[in-house]
Amino acid sequence: MDEKKILGNMKKLAEDISVPESLKPEQIEKRLNKIPQKRDGSRFVKGAAGVAAACLVLVAGGMWFGRQMTGETTRGQEVVSSDSAAYPDVQRAEKKSGRTGTSYEILCDSINNYNEIREKDYLYETIDADTDDVLTGSADKSAESAGSASAVKKSFDDSSSNSISRENDFSDTDEQVEGIGEGDIVKTDGKHIFALCFTVNGSKIKIYNTTEKSADLVSDIKLKEMDVQEMYISGSKLIVTAQVWGKDSVSSSTSKSKAPINDISEVQILVYDVSDPAGPKKTASHTQSGNYNTSRLANGFLYTFSGYSVWGDGHKEEEPKTFVPCVDGTVLKEEDIAAVSGRDNNRYMVMTSMPIDNPKVLADTYSAFGGSNVYYMNEEHIYATEGFYDTDNPNFEQRTQITRFGYRDGIFDKQASTQVRGAIENSYYMHEYNGYFCYVYTRYKQDAPVNGLCVMDDRLEVVGEVSGLGKNETIYSSYYMDNMAYFVTYRNTDPVFAVDLSNPEKPKLVSELKLPGFSDYLHSFGEGMLLGIGQGEGERKNGFVYEALKLSLFEYDDEHQLKEKDMLLAAKNTSSQAGENHKAVFVDEERKLVGLAVQNYSTGEDSYHVYQFKNGKWKRVMKQADLSSFLNVRGLRIGQSFYVVDSDGISVYNINNWGLLSKKEK
Repeated sequence: MDEKKILGNMKKLAEDISVPESLKPEQIEKRLNKIPQKRDGSRFVKGAAGVAAACLVLVAGGMWFGRQMTGETTRGQEVVSSDSAAYPDVQRAEKKSGRTGTSYEILCDSINNYNEIREKDYLYETIDADTDDVLTGSADKSAESAGSASAVKKSFDDSSSNSISRENDFSDTDEQVEGIGEGDIVKTDGKHIFALCFTVNGSKIKIYNTTEKSADLVSDIKLKEMDVQEMYISGSKLIVTAQVWGKDSVSSSTSKSKAPINDISEVQILVYDVSDPAGPKKTASHTQSGNYNTSRLANGFLYTFSGYSVWGDGHKEEEPKTFVPCVDGTVLKEEDIAAVSGRDNNRYMVMTSMPIDNPKVLADTYSAFGGSNVYYMNEEHIYATEGFYDTDNPNFEQRTQITRFGYRDGIFDKQASTQVRGAIENSYYMHEYNGYFCYVYTRYKQDAPVNGLCVMDDRLEVVGEVSGLGKNETIYSSYYMDNMAYFVTYRNTDPVFAVDLSNPEKPKLVSELKLPGFSDYLHSFGEGMLLGIGQGEGERKNGFVYEALKLSLFEYDDEHQLKEKDMLLAAKNTSSQAGENHKAVFVDEERKLVGLAVQNYSTGEDSYHVYQFKNGKWKRVMKQADLSSFLNVRGLRIGQSFYVVDSDGISVYNINNWGLLSKKEK
């Protein structure tokens, strides 16, 4: 059980048990928030018997406990309810734009009911909607994690061209959808490197001036009592999203019921002018309630998503600040809150949009009551999902709430909502193709996992499905390329699946490849090729089997038939974060390069490796063996130079011969 699950249990128990101030959940949360986040849920076992099988499929999800209030429909095999059945008696406030909202009365009653039931029933040991963890059977997995990298990857410029300057020839954070920017802990504009590090007082962003041979520190930005989550560079602006360290919770009621607890967790958005990197200046800041989930940069706007939970059952309608999230200190209006789950709840998804060219004023604020922790976003839509267990179902069935929002010029628009059976693990298991929404799911029947792929129309009604894939297997990674879906499962068998989505009403399984080991990360690697990173087995001379980091290069033909062209096993007892955080992997499809931090869990060595696929074979071309930790390490390229950035400093290598040019300590 991870820190946030422990915290959720402690919050529930703390209402009945008197504990010292230093041990109250809010104080523990304050300390937990200071810990740099990493994705939990790596599925491989570090040991000789760890690898048994693999297969390629698609899926996503997060599971919560909740009291089901909506009835079932017969729209499709997987759909169990839609927003037409949710809150039929809800009092709605109309907005001139046509947006509908939910009254404070309904929100207050729902939260009080939900938390009262939680206190009485141990089954409501819930995972917060604002965590990064997802419950699928007995395995936890992060929402923003797992395994695949971008669905459509923007190619890098050809650095061999003399007409291209270093400023226009550099790598960027991998994007799941082309044109939808994603934040990271290290960024570059082609001239400078912006690197995040954590301090005892909060966070610090180091700004380096780069040359072909070195990286020199020119300034830093100190951010006290907050943990920076991600950064963006847009022109001369540095945009920072951070989690503010917790304060004491607020009790504001003296009712006979237990005093309500107001969740004071808060996300801060900061904008700096870095046109003069030696003297960065803060130009704007905003706050929104909750714990940071994720963000995206699209069409000139930053979209930020947080999860906000409300505790206690004594909330009063006339005191909305105790149970309604705030943006920039102002309680959200009724018309800006959409009820999406159709059941009693205590969680919100909070969304804001900030125009990059005028960041002092937010374009829109919106919230979905019912929460969400998994997001897929393309140029037209945002799909937000939240998983839960249906406690009214005799089989305690897993379900997922899916809500689709439109967004245009920074304005949010709720378009459709539905519930489906099964779990949707993370954003990389979702995809939109030709107006159809596709997702891979896992369901459990008699404790055995069953996987499938569904296609939905714009009303979120199922129009096509492939089921029964990877029986008794658990999905490890997925990857979409236009009309094709690839995914990997792991347990007892080892197929790699490819599904053709060209006909949305009849998705077709077109290839199945059996391989040893598994890939928990997939990425395109040039025309007709697919990169897989995961775990494989090796055998020593004495017959002892060991696990090792595995790189695979898959080829597929015009019929999408798959075969493994080459495979490389790293040193024994090694692993990476590839399956836990796709942003930690450097991929250069044109140069056929892969860079990632590697942990040797038998020797304790943390190192950074660069591999190249050349002449039909994988080869390691660089190793930096002195990392302080394999967490929070990034590799990036500017022109002919490759930079390894970790908490100790920046190392610079010549990308042509991989010779070390310089090493700077932070």
